[in-house]
Amino acid sequence: MHQPSSRSRFLTRAIPAAALTALATAAQAQPRDAVTDLGVYPGDNAAVADAINNLGQVPGTSFYGTPGTWDATPMKPVVWRDGGVHALQSVLDPATGTGWVVASAVAVNNRGQIAVSAWLNGVARAALLTPLN
Repeated sequence: MHQPSSRSRFLTRAIPAAALTALATAAQAQPRDAVTDLGVYPGDNAAVADAINNLGQVPGTSFYGTPGTWDATPMKPVVWRDGGVHALQSVLDPATGTGWVVASAVAVNNRGQIAVSAWLNGVARAALLTPLN
């Protein structure tokens, strides 16, 4: 009598048919993701979201793309929070944000801190924006 190899026995037992049926049933029972249009910064017509935290805060970029061209400037780093879209440059603290020019938003943590690429006195820097309130 032919014995299946240990490999074929392992593969046969790895995913029994009942388990596949259970997985398919569970997948069908999962709710679908909802799509939320975050909008764009006033005057822009396109945007890109880069991350999201558990508070629903989303850093990204908003810009105006000239129809029929690849021209998409100027791009501005933004954050969607509190029901609106805010240019990151405009929400910098006047005391600590002087001289900084935010180039792009990269990530956000669950404390609302946003990692950015920025310029300070003409030098590229990585920076962390921390909410004051």
